[in-house]
Amino acid sequence: MYMLGGNVKKVKYIVKWYLKSGLFHPLSLALIAVIALSLHSILSTYEGDMERSMVPLLEYLLLPVYVLAAGLHMIGSPLVVVFEVNMFKDWRSLFAAKLASFTLSLAPLAAVLLLVAYASGGDYLVGYLLLRLLTYISLFAPALLLRDQRAALLYFVAVFMLVPIAAPIVLTNEVSARGTIDAPLALFFYFTSPLTMVRYEGHVDVSLPTACTAALFASALIVIASAKVFEHLEYGLEH
Repeated sequence: MYMLGGNVKKVKYIVKWYLKSGLFHPLSLALIAVIALSLHSILSTYEGDMERSMVPLLEYLLLPVYVLAAGLHMIGSPLVVVFEVNMFKDWRSLFAAKLASFTLSLAPLAAVLLLVAYASGGDYLVGYLLLRLLTYISLFAPALLLRDQRAALLYFVAVFMLVPIAAPIVLTNEVSARGTIDAPLALFFYFTSPLTMVRYEGHVDVSLPTACTAALFASALIVIASAKVFEHLEYGLEH
């Protein structure tokens, strides 16, 4: 059996290797606690439009910091990647295992956030939170193509922080100018800044289920394309 072109047994072995290397380090666990407390505080303190305005703050700083802590150490220099491939003997399995390990690192965060949302009366956030986690996974895949952690850090900051921070500026201007947010723009920000879209739900014609379907399709394309490029880029290191 194969996962993104990689052997499933080998992928499982590599994931276990990452787990033994300290995938769940204390910083990640501390961040989960801080994020959970922040979400609970927002949902228990604010109501209505104010609550929907405060929720997006999570994806401007706290969630990106967690993603950075969970994913940055998986980005290696060309020499590190070659060492990993020489150890595991399979480029495709290495890519699949890195992506699976990152996904696994989001699992405890997802469980805690969904529990807090349900317990604090924020049921409407469940779909948005799941979409946010899905897009983190798919947007992490291109980062595996980068050749060092500095480039990956810049990518993470740009995609996971700066784009969401810019989202309310663009969306507010769009609402002020037109009264509504057109479908292409809405789908873009549903993909890159889904928690921000909580605030603008009443100004878009695109439903959350439609946005999730589009995000699944886009995520699949991004992951498959990244896997193919990873294989060819890294093979070039051996010649």
